[in-house]
Amino acid sequence: MKKLQVLPLLLLVLFTCIISVYADGVIPPAPKTIEEQIQDIENDNSYTKQQKQTMINKIKAPITFHKSMGNYSLSSVSTINLNNFSYYYQQSTYWCVPACMKMTIQYINGASNSKQTIANDLGTSSSSGTQFENVIPYLNNRQNRNTYVLRYPETFSESTLTSDFVTTLSNNSPSVICTKFDRSIHSNGTGYPYTQSYYHSLCVTGRSSDNAYFRLHDPVHNSSIPASYIVPSSDIMLKISCYAY
Repeated sequence: MKKLQVLPLLLLVLFTCIISVYADGVIPPAPKTIEEQIQDIENDNSYTKQQKQTMINKIKAPITFHKSMGNYSLSSVSTINLNNFSYYYQQSTYWCVPACMKMTIQYINGASNSKQTIANDLGTSSSSGTQFENVIPYLNNRQNRNTYVLRYPETFSESTLTSDFVTTLSNNSPSVICTKFDRSIHSNGTGYPYTQSYYHSLCVTGRSSDNAYFRLHDPVHNSSIPASYIVPSSDIMLKISCYAY
């Protein structure tokens, strides 16, 4: 009798572990101050002197753009997107970051490595995913259009996030976010198409003309998740861990 009671419990634990493991394909970094980021850049020998200075200047640059806050209807504004942005899905549960890297490099360079090669270069684990901070050297050592840096929650507000996304899109490049979903679809059809909450990585590939909404390319590939969708900046801000811009 006891064995029969233990079996359902074991099955429940196994199911819970599977859901937990499936949940996170990206490992968010520990928050850092601007001073700590600058020190890390200065100590990183993989960057040239010019790259280091560009990255430091970008981190220290004042915010020059602020969106107009207000209640907007998505149907009343136009969208501005990165044209012909190629979509690549994650072929493994933990490969959201490699898929985002492939989409980004493919768009900027017109060519990219296989997701397997990218995963190897990023040090992606088959059981826990990718350390998100690894995307910065990966991106900066493989393209020259946009010098990427990380922005942490302690160093940005919604206005900062909006400004960074708009600036990066203006440089004809996507930002890449590390986030934890916290809200599903709104009545106007915008929002994350998820009901559960877990860490994930996506590319920011477009914006509304009022900068209140952003288009995201999502590497998850199934019948219920579209390749791209629109999310309010306020939703992105809710649970974002950090982002590369």
